[in-house]
Amino acid sequence: LMYDFDVLFAISPKKYFLLTCTQARHSGEMHDDQSESSTKGSYGTIISRSSTSSRRENANRYFLWADYRRQANTSFIRTMIAWGSLIFLGMMVTFLLSYSKSRHNILGGSLGKLKKIHGLSESKDEWIFPRMSYKQRLDHFNSLDQRFWAHNYFVSPKYFQGPGSPILFIVGGESRVNTIFYPFVYKRMAEELGAYVVQTEHRFYGNAQPLGRNVPNEDLAELFTPEQAVQDYIKIMQHIRKQLKCSTSKQEKDYCPVITIGCSYPGFLSAVMRIAHPDSVDIGYAASAPMIINAHHNQFDNNAYFDQITKVAEAAYPGCTQGSVETMKSVYERLVSNESVRHLKKVVNELDICFDTIPQYMLQSNEIFASELNQLIVQLHADYNMEYYPPTPQRTLYQACKIVANKHHSPTQRLARLLQLVATTNDYREAALDRNLSLSCFDLQTQIPFGPNATISAADWTGAGYGLDGERWEFQVCKDLVIKAGFGSKNNMFYPHRNWSLEWLTEHCRKRFEITPQPGRLVNMWHFDDYSNTSKLLFTNGLKDGWSVGSYTSSPTLDDSVVVYNFPNGAHHSDLRHEWPTNEDTADIISGQDKILILMRTWLTEIKA
Repeated sequence: LMYDFDVLFAISPKKYFLLTCTQARHSGEMHDDQSESSTKGSYGTIISRSSTSSRRENANRYFLWADYRRQANTSFIRTMIAWGSLIFLGMMVTFLLSYSKSRHNILGGSLGKLKKIHGLSESKDEWIFPRMSYKQRLDHFNSLDQRFWAHNYFVSPKYFQGPGSPILFIVGGESRVNTIFYPFVYKRMAEELGAYVVQTEHRFYGNAQPLGRNVPNEDLAELFTPEQAVQDYIKIMQHIRKQLKCSTSKQEKDYCPVITIGCSYPGFLSAVMRIAHPDSVDIGYAASAPMIINAHHNQFDNNAYFDQITKVAEAAYPGCTQGSVETMKSVYERLVSNESVRHLKKVVNELDICFDTIPQYMLQSNEIFASELNQLIVQLHADYNMEYYPPTPQRTLYQACKIVANKHHSPTQRLARLLQLVATTNDYREAALDRNLSLSCFDLQTQIPFGPNATISAADWTGAGYGLDGERWEFQVCKDLVIKAGFGSKNNMFYPHRNWSLEWLTEHCRKRFEITPQPGRLVNMWHFDDYSNTSKLLFTNGLKDGWSVGSYTSSPTLDDSVVVYNFPNGAHHSDLRHEWPTNEDTADIISGQDKILILMRTWLTEIKA
């Protein structure tokens, strides 16, 4: 096209020539098929002061221009036809290739069938997973309740070898799900086992909101329970097995064994489903699952968790314990030494905390503010402990310990730097943006769950989290998942020491949600304190994880039908990280993942036999 325009504008090297001809055409109403006389007459109306020879010359120039114009128009039309033909031909070739490819996929084996079933599209990114939906009953235990909701989940059929192959069922937990977790599962495990992968989302967390965001507590008490979530997962298992044309009989070759996989609270659910629903779940894989905390509530030492946090922090950075206690004690005593608002503002300003958005309950007294501020530091160390893998100076736990142990800074400066470390995280920034908060100072609103009467000292002293998910997790802890985690021991790294009590939790939960904790309800229902009739269940632990003190670090059975793998360098579910593989993985995790795969193959062989 540019070539045609170049021809048109290159008719004369004189700039005025084309302009003159154009003026003649518009003013004299000239057309290409006009006679020479009419052309001269009309042209002369524009250049009446010119001589006769000039008129002839200009008229000749016009005919020359008109001739070139006709040629240019013809060339332009031919070019457009050629380009149009090429574009049409390209579209036809693309369509035929696409049709051929889709026909091959649909007719060429189980993967093609799965792409047709699930609407999978070809993508440059092979790890973009389609979101599926299942019509889920709202109340599985009330047949009179005919309400349903759309339960979303993600799938990966990439390595599935058809009916008879296993299903890796990743259990959803207390967070939003927008993809499939754990690349070790959907990449390596799925490939080596020829497995289909499913990632679910827990009801009332993330996008799974059957009744919206604002739900009365009495409805949550009935519908937002672990047993309702377990029934959700069982129904999805049955639905997927039917979709994949798997046999319902374990004796048939087309039977598809289900391996449930989960970490932390979802790890607890994974184990429970293997214990309570062995007809639906063939193998359970539970990483960092707090089974003992939930099962042996009365016998569990409520200081064990934070004692472990202290032990790991001190090993990571010698002097961390002393530095932490000195920092927290000094700032606490400075805050409570004067009850005036002016004094509080001065200390808050030095800590670079936003004063105007401090939650009102914290302003009742300087002592309440100081206690809640130190509770925040406790929870931050719990978070840093969970992510302390690999155990290197690059991890946040090491950096936090380095800050509080720095003798060159005052305790107030150390605490301010610790808060600055928090403010650099994506979680903090997302929370601040979510509430339209300033990023110029540290905003305590980012550390509090949603809902009425919310406090930093949440039902879970290890940290409830932010926003709606934080509120929902606190509700579950208040109702069923009671977590005994205090820091009353004299040897821990926190100040002031604070003993956990069921009385405190009960008062807090009644004020927060108008419910009373039931710490023994789940174990009485599912009996996960008795493994005498359980097999093919795997527990894994990172021994640097605070939660390992509430998990099984040795088999609860005498015949090892329940298997336990421990990783000395591991933290919270380090065998199931969100990044895999990486060059920084330690030897115990690498060899441990090899052992996990060998164990899974062994158990699958036994099931098929």
